[in-house]
Amino acid sequence: MILHEILSSKEIIEDDLCYLAEQLGYANPKKGMFMLQRFIKEGSICNWLDNAMYDFKYDSLSFVKAVAEVLGVDIEERLNEVQRYRGMRAKMDNTYIEVDVNFTRTTESIFTLMAVSSKRRVVFDKEALVDKSDEEIFEAIGLVVKKHYEETKGELAIWGKIVGYTYYHIDKNAYAFDAKGLLTRVE
Repeated sequence: MILHEILSSKEIIEDDLCYLAEQLGYANPKKGMFMLQRFIKEGSICNWLDNAMYDFKYDSLSFVKAVAEVLGVDIEERLNEVQRYRGMRAKMDNTYIEVDVNFTRTTESIFTLMAVSSKRRVVFDKEALVDKSDEEIFEAIGLVVKKHYEETKGELAIWGKIVGYTYYHIDKNAYAFDAKGLLTRVE
């Protein structure tokens, strides 16, 4: 965050960005200024690294390191923290909540079932669970499950009555929740 604070401060003017672009080794200062302004606009190092770029001079990570070096800011600890956070967030991408129903197919076509299969997945804010303990995650999942059950009134169109929920966690285990959001078993 310190790089963004320095570059976004009121004291930094266009001439400073031009000088900084030259210090970064850009032959065309306008290209360097564009990259600096884009970096500032991202708002954080994490966002900058998420939106990977390469401008024939730097990639996202080497750009951050170069800016820090020119500004005389030690950024290694912060970069390690950001990389750890991004790694945890990537692991959370593989987690999901699936709605359990007692569905028996009768006259529904495969295409219809495919079209509504996403209704059996509960959407939740995975990023809010990064850096949380398992206990905190299960508590949050319980609240999501309870809210979903109340919003759907315990039934999904075509699929029928909801009998429970299964949360697939980063530890590769499946955790069953009842409609009240209580953890009932580990599969």
